[in-house]
Amino acid sequence: MLHGVTYWYMGGQTIHGFPSGFRQLGSGYWAGIPVPVYVMFAFLVMGAFFAQRTTYGQEIYAIGANRWPRGSPASRSSDASCSCIR
Repeated sequence: MLHGVTYWYMGGQTIHGFPSGFRQLGSGYWAGIPVPVYVMFAFLVMGAFFAQRTTYGQEIYAIGANRWPRGSPASRSSDASCSCIR
């Protein structure tokens, strides 16, 4: 359905004219490995850094998926306020 909406909005025309550096992000290769693999790895490293090295990331780890953190010993001992994280 979204494909049909975008086709209608664009009047059946394709988007073109992107700079070669931008196209390289999605379809290029560097050292025989696709560039999107490098992009994914960069986001993985940034996410791991955020989750492990920032206070907010550690609070999210402590609370986890438990909507009622009073029952979780990890969230009780972390002293994280659940109302400000949601």
